[in-house]
Amino acid sequence: MVRAESKRMDGALHPLVEEILRSGRVPTNDGRAVVAQGHIPRDECELLYRQVAATQAREAIEVGMAFGISTLCLCDALSRNTSPETGKRPHLVVMDPHQGDGWQGLGLQQVRSAGFGDMVEFHARTSQAVLPELVTR
Repeated sequence: MVRAESKRMDGALHPLVEEILRSGRVPTNDGRAVVAQGHIPRDECELLYRQVAATQAREAIEVGMAFGISTLCLCDALSRNTSPETGKRPHLVVMDPHQGDGWQGLGLQQVRSAGFGDMVEFHARTSQAVLPELVTR
């Protein structure tokens, strides 16, 4: 688990994100790795960190997860804005109806591996179905 390092304030990306971007591969639970195709690039990861920091956000919504790279960036950035004194955990709502089949659950796996599983509210449905429910809630 890489959670302890997520509180860095040096502007660096989360170590798991760094490794995926460096190697171009996403680790699997069974010790294999798959090629990370079509993921968010480094400059967009850095932009997510800057935007979350600038707004002091502690909650966010993400549509689509794929390999979980942007999800890891958002989780890490949100947790940097959260102090233990507030008692409120950062919260990220993510929706991706293809996480289980098309992406083999690798995004969720990365989130759990990094120690962010408890802050992600995942919906295996489309944004058209989930977003109206969130508005009502």
